[in-house]
Formats: sequence, C-alpha cells, structure tokens
Amino acid sequence: MGLSATFCAFCFLFGLADAGFSTPPHRLADREFLSKQTKVLDLLLHMGQSDLGDNLTVPFSLEENAHRFQEPALAQLLAAMHSRGFLVGRGQTFSIHHQGDIELARVTVELLLSAQDFDTFYSAATWAKQRLSEALFSYALTVAVLRRNDTSDVVLPAPYELWPRYFVGPDVLRRAYDARLRGAAADGERPQTVLASSNQRHSGCPEDLLSYFREDVGLNGNWAMKHFRCPFWLSGAVSASSCDRRGELFYFALRQLAARYDLERLSAGLEPVQPLQYPTVYQETYHSDERVPSELRCAPEGEAFLPDTPHVWALKIFEERICDAIDVGYAVDKNYTEHPLRRPEAIEILGNIVEGNADSLNENFYGSLYRGLLTSFSQSEDAFPAKQVATFMENPATALRDPLFYRAVKKLLGVFNRFQDRLGPYKREELEFPGVRVETVLVKPLSTHLEQFEFELDNALPALNSSRPRLLARQRRLTARPFQYQLAVASQHDADVDALLRVYLGPRRRPAQLDHDRHRFVLFDAFRASLSPGVTTLRRTYKDLRFYGRPPLAVSALRRQARAALSSGWRLYVDDLARPLGGVERLALPRGRRAPAGLPLSLLVVISSAPNTTSVATTNSSRNTTITAVSFPPRDGRPVGFPLDRPIDHDGDFDLPNVRFADITIVHRG
Repeated sequence: MGLSATFCAFCFLFGLADAGFSTPPHRLADREFLSKQTKVLDLLLHMGQSDLGDNLTVPFSLEENAHRFQEPALAQLLAAMHSRGFLVGRGQTFSIHHQGDIELARVTVELLLSAQDFDTFYSAATWAKQRLSEALFSYALTVAVLRRNDTSDVVLPAPYELWPRYFVGPDVLRRAYDARLRGAAADGERPQTVLASSNQRHSGCPEDLLSYFREDVGLNGNWAMKHFRCPFWLSGAVSASSCDRRGELFYFALRQLAARYDLERLSAGLEPVQPLQYPTVYQETYHSDERVPSELRCAPEGEAFLPDTPHVWALKIFEERICDAIDVGYAVDKNYTEHPLRRPEAIEILGNIVEGNADSLNENFYGSLYRGLLTSFSQSEDAFPAKQVATFMENPATALRDPLFYRAVKKLLGVFNRFQDRLGPYKREELEFPGVRVETVLVKPLSTHLEQFEFELDNALPALNSSRPRLLARQRRLTARPFQYQLAVASQHDADVDALLRVYLGPRRRPAQLDHDRHRFVLFDAFRASLSPGVTTLRRTYKDLRFYGRPPLAVSALRRQARAALSSGWRLYVDDLARPLGGVERLALPRGRRAPAGLPLSLLVVISSAPNTTSVATTNSSRNTTITAVSFPPRDGRPVGFPLDRPIDHDGDFDLPNVRFADITIVHRG
C-alpha cells in the first residue's frame, strides 16, 4: 500500500487551478510524442510483469552510463544501493510517509529527472521497474513524467484504471482474476462486466449512508493525484511554477473537502464531522494489521480518540507549538528568525508548517500535523517502531474512503481556524463594493441521481492475451444533472467596472447562525465580469465552471489510439488524448433529498472589485458583458476563503448590496 499524494487536485472540491495538461489546443501528435506516449504507458501498465514490452535489447547499467545523467553521482548511488540490498525491492511494501521510503523515492525521482535525454530516462526507468517495488516505481515515474520538459505533455491514465487495487476491494479483484482465467466469455473486443459494486453496506453504521461518495473512484482518483505535481518533500524554491501558493492551497483543499463532506452528511440527516481528539487516558492501540474498530468509525456525533502512543503524544506537542506561535503572533525558522502570523497572507506560512512540507519554516520543531495524523493509527507503542504497513489513511488513493480521514481533516482545520480567529472579523469596507448591487439570483431546478459507471480492471490482472476482452468494475456514483443559474447585477457607476464574483453553496441560512455555519460553505463558482452601467445579466451553466474537465479516456483506448497512430500514421491530436481527470461536474451538487421536500440549501453570491483584469475573455452574458476566467481559487489579493474564512460578529455584517443569499432546493431522483 502506498501511492503517495499527487498531481491534479479534484478541482471543484479542492480548488487547485490549472489541473490539466499544459498541451496547446489541437496540437498534432507527431511520431516523437507518440513514441514517448506508448513507452511511458508500457512502463506503467502491468507493473507486476516486467517482461511486457519494456525490456531493453541490451541490459542497462547505471554505473556504466552515469555520464548520461546531469548528476552522475545519483546513478552511482542507486546502483550501489541495489548491489548492497538497500532498495525496496519488487513485491515489498512502500509508504511515502516512511522516512526511509521518502529518501529512496527522492533519489529515484531525482535520477529520472537528471537523465539528459528521453532515451536515457526510459532506460533508467526500465532499470528501476525491474528492481524496485511496484508502488515505489509507479510513484517515482509519475512524478518524473510530470516534471520533465520532454514528457510534460505525455498523458497518464486515470488512477483508478492504473492502480485498480486501491479503488476496489480484494473480493472484486478475486472475482475478476477468476473471470480472466476462465476467459470471461471472450467474444472479440466487447468488454465484460464481471462484477457490480453497489456502494451499499448494511452494517448499521451511519457512515454507510455516504459510501457512494467516499468510494467514488473519480473523487479518490483526483485526491490520489494531488501531490504528484508538487510532492511534500520537494521545495517550492526548486519548482515555483508547480508549487506556487502550496501552503495556502493546502489549507483551501482541506477546507473545501470538509465543507463538501458535511453537506453530503446534511443530505443524509447526519451531523457535521467532529475532529479527532487526543487521548486523555490510555486508549487501545490499533496496529496496522487490524482494522480500526467499527464503533470508532461509526460514531459521527461522538468523540473519536487517537491511540495512546509515543507518536501521538509527540504530535500533540507539535500542535501545541504551532498554536503557541499563532497566539504570540509569529513562528520561528531554523535560524530563530521570526515570521509574523498576524496578517492574512501568513496562511501560506501556516499551511506549509501544518503539512510539514519542504517549505516549512522548521519541520524539526513544528513537525507535520498532517502526515502525523495520517500515520497515527499505524504506529505501535514502541518509541522506535519498525516499519509499519500503511493504513487506509496513509495512502492518498484510499484515504477518502476512511471516515476517520475527515475527522483528521477537521482537527487540522481547527488550527487554521485559530489563526483566522486571531485576525478578527472583516471590516465593513473590506466586504462592500459601493455602487454595485445583486438584484436577483435565479436558479433553475436542481437535481441529482445515482448512475452506473464502469471502469477497467485489466491493469490489476495478468496480461494473458491482448485479444481478451476488457474486464470492468461497475459502481454507482453520484451525478448532478445539468444546471444553470442567472444573476442580475446593477451598477451605479458611469463606466464599466471590473468585478470578481464568488458563489458559495452551503446550509440554508438561519437567523444568527451564519458564523456557526460558515465553515460548511463550499466555493461553488468564481469568475470575473465587466459590469456595465445599469443592470447586467450574467448566466452560468455547469459547462462554464472552468475547473471542470472531460472524463479521461479508458486506459485501453488511450493505449490503442496512441499505438494505432504511431503504426499507421493517421492524424491524432494530443488534446484528443489529454483529458485531465474530469467529469467532476457530477459532484458539483451534494446529494439531494426525495421530492417534494428536497434538500434546502443557500447560494451565497459575493461581488468584489477586481481592477486591472488581464484574463483572456469569453463572451457569456447579455448586453455584451464579458466574463473572464480566473484561477481557482481566485487570485485578487484576498484570502482564499474570503469572506467566510474569518469570524462573523453579526449576521447583519453581510446585509450588503453586493452580497445576496438565495434559497435553493436539490431533489434526488434515484
């Protein structure tokens, strides 16, 4: 178990912008690109069978070819580690949260990045595939492919088809394996669905009501890819383009996830998730080879305690140090230099500290609350434990399936809330936009349903014969039906003014409860608009939400199209293959309730000034109004959670012309 975190965040829930490929639109796929594409796929597919299509004609020696790397010492180091048995070999466990595995992953990634050309990169990757743990190799190769200039446009398969064993249970794979050995009624290329997963449990645990959400392979796949773009061990100073605002976006990702999960719980009639608690008396320790008892997972309204281990008590000390820094207003780095924590932009510093990434001011002093919480249930009572097998929470591909993960997220958010509470409420002049009023918010009927989705399991099965049909898993997943909404905005200004609109989705507004409920609002949409004098009408549909993308190609289709274009020379465009993990408009809305009542929620529209807009514009409204794309979350000098990130003294603070709440209802139709 042990893919690490990851590349393209689930943009709607987690809010990372530009989560796709950097491929120019409609670029013809030349032979060089197609060759790289097929070779990378051959390396990633069927990693347990190293003799499938990626062997070199002449064995590759790292030591003899060290001169082909920008850093020859890395090749010599990895070769020496292999000869002395220090590598995590094939079939062995790997966890990116284990210190020894982190260092080995770092060396492997740096070696692959150091290759002077693609041929050397491919040869070194093949060498690594034949010797390293499958999980370690796939992690290192994915990070390297995304970071090398000569492979940055290579299309990677969806994680749930690349690593199916992380997304379905062992019983599913066992039945698929049996079907593969039996031939599974092979009849040409027609895929065979050999199993069905209904995402339903009947254990009596309230959390079972949300299994459709937690086990959604698209949701888990996007979370699993989140840090491949910027691994926690990589410094932003090394690659500012992919690690920009990492601390701030780390916070925003957690905030969006927690709020979205609480809305899903609201639809099921459950209370919001409560944070994990430190033990006050001795609690039973849950080892990695045991499942956490169901009574701990199935007590959504009660307290859930972390195990009583040295690891957890050290974690508590680290949290106290961070909270002390927030209270005194500054944190210290390794040189004892003070960094202020009394300004909104310090969320970047705090986010890096809480994650414990390579840009943390002082990881030795502040630790890593995030990774510490994820590993807390796999640690033993020993002060210096041996390497543990990773639990569900430690593997990003499976973390969201574990109810305890959301409790861990809530605990982390408690630290960020402490920071924001110290900043105090926004002043009225920070919230208002003089001369601009939201006149009306019209929302078409909203509804959700569960649909059947099928994805390929072949990469987890023996590649016996290329003519065998695909084997598919079927899963019910939540889907929002196409929707649209319309805003009428009045401007009293004499000329066009640039505005930035934030649209939040959250619980139905209750008197004097906005401060209590603000953490349960999800940033639903964000865009810039040029407001003309008078009334401007802005229309938005789910297709306008920039952070959505097309569903990725099935891995078999991706491979087949690349190979066919390479062999036959038929015209293929890179963006025909490059579909960033998308289809996420399915989860734009939480699951509704049955008609006629439905699920009552509120849409919150906040309009702020946005001068000097330089974004590329696309016309999308009446009266020639221009709507322009923005990064997500938007960059306008305001905090990412604005204006719901800071405490609200009185609900009346939001009774402003440029702020408007609209009651909406979501109906679930089966």
